Amino acid sequence: MIESIKLLHYLNESTYKKICLKFGLNYQKTKDNFICFEARKIYRIDMFNISYEQFGHVWFMDLHINFPKFDCPYDKFEQELRESCYELFGEEIMADFPAYDKIACGFIEFSNLLKVENADETLNRLRGGKCVREQLERPLWSEYKKPHGTIEFCLCKENATCLFALARCHGTALKKRIKDSSFHGPVGIVPSKIINEDTEKEIMTWLYKNYGVSA
Repeated sequence: MIESIKLLHYLNESTYKKICLKFGLNYQKTKDNFICFEARKIYRIDMFNISYEQFGHVWFMDLHINFPKFDCPYDKFEQELRESCYELFGEEIMADFPAYDKIACGFIEFSNLLKVENADETLNRLRGGKCVREQLERPLWSEYKKPHGTIEFCLCKENATCLFALARCHGTALKKRIKDSSFHGPVGIVPSKIINEDTEKEIMTWLYKNYGVSA
């Protein structure tokens, strides 16, 4: 299942300013300009802007999504997201929002319960092979960092014959796995492709094979 998602929206300057005004943010700041909403489906908004020599000034917004709180099938997420955004931002701001296929998923977490013959033996084998300690002990997962072109794959014991698996996927890594450029955005993958059961299965199955654990 999907745990969390980060969705990048390209905005025009006017909409960017309206969002900042609505939430008491400083539209002139280029970074560290965010607001958090405790326990909500959209739990954080990041506003940032960059002046490019080639493209001029570009205005961005990242929405941080707690996917389980949407409690919907993957194919219903587009509608559920739009309804949540209307509730959060209001009709005037939403009038200039980018379409769903113009959003880019820059980060996603997939999780799964993986059946194995013996969880302890599997983890011990991984410790002596492809994995470091930070991948296999849940309290240390936050310390496990890889370049964004590599999926951060973590495992821990759920019970005697089951592992809990977590794949943290940044946009660069997603574009390496999903080679069809028609699904690529500047920083990741279009939501319709990545918020997709077949895509999730392909990524997790590839990780299990790569690390030599049974799926």
